[in-house]
Amino acid sequence: MKVYKYLYGEKFYKHMQNYLDGKLYFADWHQFDDKKEGKYLSSSTITNPDYINELERLKEAKQHYKVCSTTTDKESFDLWSRYMEKVPVICLEIEVGDTRVNPSEFDEWKERLFKNGNFLSGSIDYIKKLKSRAELDLLRSDDEKAIAILSTKLLRWTYEQEYRFIKNDENPDMLQIGDVTSVIIGGCCDKSDSCFNHLRVSAYKHKPYIPIRYAYINYEYETVEIEGDANLYRKPSHLENKQRGVCNENGN
Repeated sequence: MKVYKYLYGEKFYKHMQNYLDGKLYFADWHQFDDKKEGKYLSSSTITNPDYINELERLKEAKQHYKVCSTTTDKESFDLWSRYMEKVPVICLEIEVGDTRVNPSEFDEWKERLFKNGNFLSGSIDYIKKLKSRAELDLLRSDDEKAIAILSTKLLRWTYEQEYRFIKNDENPDMLQIGDVTSVIIGGCCDKSDSCFNHLRVSAYKHKPYIPIRYAYINYEYETVEIEGDANLYRKPSHLENKQRGVCNENGN
C-alpha cells in the first residue's frame, strides 16, 4: 500500500537523503498537535494506591513508544492548505508493507519489536471521546493499553486519514518504513532554488530513481490536483551536459 508524508521544505532539505531512502522520524506522543492525543479518561478523586500505581505504570508504558504519522490521502485540500502556510511543501509517496498486528499476535510482535527494530502500523481509530480506564482494563497488558491509546484520535481529526507507525523507543528515531516512489512538491515551489535543484539531482541518482511531481491547489474550489505520470521527471540539465562532454563553470 502507499502512504504519504507531508513535510515543510526546510525540514525535508535538512534530512533529504534520509527521506529519499524512506526513513522517517518517530516522535514522542506528547509532541502531537492535538493536546488530548495520547491521553485517556481517569478519575482524579480516587486515591486508592493500586489505582494510582496502575496510572503510573500506564504512563511509563507510553514512554516506551514513539510514533510516525502519515496519511493515505495525497490530494487532501485540508492537509495541503495547512502545510502551505509554510512553503515550500514536500509530500513523500511511500510504498510500505503491511505491518498491522492482530491482538492475538501482540506478544510475538513485542518480542520482535524489541530485538529487531521492527514497528507496527495501522489506520487511526477515530473516536467520539477519549478511552476510559474501564475500557482499557479489557486489554491484557500495559503495553497493549499504551498501543490502544496511541492508535486513537478524536473525530475532529478524521480529515487527516492518518496511517500511523509505532516503534519501541530503544530503536533509532529515524527508521525506514518503505520505499519512496515519488516526491510531490507544492505548486508554489521556486524551481530555481538551489535546494530544489539538489533534490532533482539526488532523486535522479537514487536507485531506483524517484520521480518528482507537482501539486496544484485550487483555493476557490478547495481541490488538489497531482501532476499525472505522463509528465514526470526530466534529467537535470547539467547531468545531460556531462553526458555530452560539456562542463559548467565549476568544472563539474
